[in-house]
Amino acid sequence: MENTSPKDALYSLAGLVAIFGGLYLFFRVFDIDAVQAYIENAGVWAPLLLILAKATTIILVPLSGSPLYPIGGALFGFWKAFGLLLVGDAIGGTVAFVISRYFGRAVALRLIGSQGGLLTQALEMMSTVRGFLLARLCFLSFPEIPAYAGGLSRIPFLPFILIYSLIGAIPTALTTYLGSFLTQENNPLVFFGIFVGGALVSGVSIAIFIYLLKQREKPSAPPTV
Repeated sequence: MENTSPKDALYSLAGLVAIFGGLYLFFRVFDIDAVQAYIENAGVWAPLLLILAKATTIILVPLSGSPLYPIGGALFGFWKAFGLLLVGDAIGGTVAFVISRYFGRAVALRLIGSQGGLLTQALEMMSTVRGFLLARLCFLSFPEIPAYAGGLSRIPFLPFILIYSLIGAIPTALTTYLGSFLTQENNPLVFFGIFVGGALVSGVSIAIFIYLLKQREKPSAPPTV
């Protein structure tokens, strides 16, 4: 069984650090007010583009959605970006759910690509709604995995989308706020504290996943006679 989650999650976290650093330097060199004014003048197209981009990162797994959270927060402000990204996550999760439910595992595996092993691990947790909740927490850094796995399970759509969206709102809020924070003249220690909090949330989800994986890999004790 493929086990890439810890390594991939660390790469994702390192990528977020690089993104935040790049955004910090960008907004110290360029006029953020001018950039935000350009976004406002784009009308409805800029919000729709952000929603579409976020949904696409769930459906097409090789695309990473991590940069969209801080970028969205910086360009749209926290509350607007938070709402748009939640809609994008919900649309992407719904499409992935429908694809796997109605077109089957072969199509889901084709879209997931190299993360097929993670899909199998997620499915092993999802015999109940409670199991899906646990899987959603464990795969917090990989929202596409529980989205596709949910469609392959017997979980009804309503509890799926509620759990999927509510759990996903946690990292979305943290990383979006950090992006909006970069455009303001605030105490860097506050930014660092929030970033550490987000990293701890991601780290806890990875730790839970590794623990559960090891528990499943333990050989069962032979029956006593």
